[in-house]
Parts: sequence; C-alpha cells; structure tokens
Amino acid sequence: SCAKRLGLEVNTSNSKLCTKHLFKLALRLVKMFNLQLEMFPGLASQRLCVCLHHLLRMKYIDGTITTGNMADLVGAAARSHPGLPQLLVRELVRLGESQAAAHWAVEYHIPTHTLPLEVQILVMTSGTRY
Repeated sequence: SCAKRLGLEVNTSNSKLCTKHLFKLALRLVKMFNLQLEMFPGLASQRLCVCLHHLLRMKYIDGTITTGNMADLVGAAARSHPGLPQLLVRELVRLGESQAAAHWAVEYHIPTHTLPLEVQILVMTSGTRY
C-alpha cells in the first residue's frame, strides 16, 4: 500500500467507514443541496429499508404502534418500492412472525416460490396461491 511505501504505520481497524454513518451523511448532503432523493435510487431504497425496520421495531419490539397504523404505513411504503414487500416478509420471519409474513405475502401477491418455506406452507394452507 501507499502507506507502507512511505514507511507509515496505519491502523486499518479504525479506518473503516460505517455504512450507517455514510448513509446519514449522504442524506444530509442531499437535503443541504436541495437535491431530489429520486436522483439517488440507492439512497432512496436504503431510506425505505431503514423506515421499514423502524416500523417493525415499533410494532413487534416496542409495541408502540397499532396493527391498523402499521398496515397503513407499510402499505404506503411498499407501494413506492417494488422490492419492499419481500423484504418485509423476510424481516417478519426473522422476528418469528410467520403468520404476519404470510398475510403480507398474500396482500402483495408475492409469488409463493420466492417465500421462505414456513411462509409458503402457511400461504398454501390458507388456500390462496400466487
């Protein structure tokens, strides 16, 4: 590396950038320069994922959001990004909420073959297939 050639000792364990901090910095720059978030599709989709994780934490960990509010907010977010319903299903399975994952899989017409096995079984036993 360049540092070695110059005879410098570099501690690389502290020089790694955290993606969370980079994401926050990028969002600040977008806001500061009045740019459209849609110009940066990676940032827009990452922001939706962060929002989804926040909603799931509020619903299933903190218990501070009702099922109706959750459905409205998730519905609005999922309509704006095509990959979000599948992420929602995966995250619900990770939280141990397979029944809720099956509900959202049916709600958003996610193909059965793309679902986790336990959700596939729940969807198939409910009689609704996509």
